[in-house]
Amino acid sequence: MKKHFVRAAIILIIGLFVTLSLACSKTNRLERLKYNKEIMKQRLDKDRFFGEYSGSPLLPVQRMTFKGLKYFKPDISYRLQAMFTPQKSQKTFEIQTSSGPDRLYIVKAA
Repeated sequence: MKKHFVRAAIILIIGLFVTLSLACSKTNRLERLKYNKEIMKQRLDKDRFFGEYSGSPLLPVQRMTFKGLKYFKPDISYRLQAMFTPQKSQKTFEIQTSSGPDRLYIVKAA
């Protein structure tokens, strides 16, 4: 009787471990899929901007044949998480541009 109880307890523990492992891997899989989808959308938007809009860094003749940038496969291990802390006082700075006049930028966060 005691042997059957021990055997049943071991099977229950193994089953619980397998269930938790699968649940965790499913969550990670869903998180990776969501991350990949977000990255692919951003890349598509960037490629569309480069290929279609006059503000693109490409020349018009280059935009006509532009097929998109080459990217590495999305990898969630490179994802960064950060906290945004708004700047208390409004500071500005200028940056030189290649098109002529300097541009004024506002510091939004520290």
